[in-house]
Amino acid sequence: MFKILKLDIWKPLKFRKVLITLLFKKFIDYIRDVLEMKTDYFVAKKLLINRNAKSKLDSVEERNIKIEGKLDYLQKELIEIRNENQGIKIENKQLRVDLKAQKERIIDLERETRKKKIVKFGFEETNKEDMLIMKNKIKEVMEKFAVELNEKEDKAELTK
Repeated sequence: MFKILKLDIWKPLKFRKVLITLLFKKFIDYIRDVLEMKTDYFVAKKLLINRNAKSKLDSVEERNIKIEGKLDYLQKELIEIRNENQGIKIENKQLRVDLKAQKERIIDLERETRKKKIVKFGFEETNKEDMLIMKNKIKEVMEKFAVELNEKEDKAELTK
């Protein structure tokens, strides 16, 4: 090919023009082939990039769908927890009202029992006393009370 470029100056001009035209056409064809190869390469590269991008986009979309599902589940759970919490708050409020009423009732009952209760002198009030011990103490007091009544009656008879 390069040998053809070494033209003699003495050869006719037409021959040189034809030769230059042929070489130019070959050069243009060669450039076209190179450009087509590069174009094919870039097209293939573009397709590969598009496939990779599409697969990455698909995986991101799958993750988004999973995340949306989990988010929906968590939102439902949050609503259920809030509803349950509301129920508990209402129940606590009712229990506070009931507790206050029970405290008032206890105070009233204690007041009533104090009114009706026999005042015991000489007894120590303990929570752990046995019923038998309590009975014995009451008997002793009653016996003393009966003796005191008898003495008063005797004194009353003497003064008459």
